[in-house]
Amino acid sequence: MYKVIIVEDDPMVAELNRQFIEREETLKFAGVFRNGAEAMEYLRQNSVDLVILDYYMPVMDGRELITACHKERLHPDFIMITAANYADDVSEIMHLGVVDYLVKPFTAVRFRMAVDRFLERKGRMQTEGQMTQEEIDHVLAGNTPPDRGEILEKGLQKKTLTVIKEFLEENRSREFSSNEVAQKVNLSRITVRRYMNYLLEKGEVASRIDYMTGGRPSIKYRMK
Repeated sequence: MYKVIIVEDDPMVAELNRQFIEREETLKFAGVFRNGAEAMEYLRQNSVDLVILDYYMPVMDGRELITACHKERLHPDFIMITAANYADDVSEIMHLGVVDYLVKPFTAVRFRMAVDRFLERKGRMQTEGQMTQEEIDHVLAGNTPPDRGEILEKGLQKKTLTVIKEFLEENRSREFSSNEVAQKVNLSRITVRRYMNYLLEKGEVASRIDYMTGGRPSIKYRMK
């Protein structure tokens, strides 16, 4: 599991972000900090994989926190979640190397897409040995290398999408988590999640949160 902190001065937004994190079985929530200075003190003493932070905060804002981490050679990944959406703000933050940039208000689907991008980046950077130029290009672009075959929007592959849709069609009366779909169609859970997010955006599948799991809530999907 990857350790995550939230840096957000609005308690309601921080709580919403915490709820999103705790739905993700790959993420471990480690704390909320009201500004970059508080977060920086924690980061100096603790290893963190991902920082979810706002841009505008008192004492030390999001840009200043990222810059301070670079200077002190601390290397968590960052997802910026903020109302700051002017072109200059976005350009400046993207040049600092954030994994993703979400503008408030955002949806659960969009948050999961950001988490998937983080997981894909993390997985590729942990690859042993040499990386090909294609792998490096896709890490820099924040995308998963496409498989062979026709490529759809967002880098998705038509053949893989067809496999997932056919499975859901054949089991139209049932609901499945992304984990269950992954096991049935022999794909990784992260890959399946990307395709399920795409199908949700297209309105071809429905989803609900299952709280009756005995542990963390699970997102269930079914064909409409």
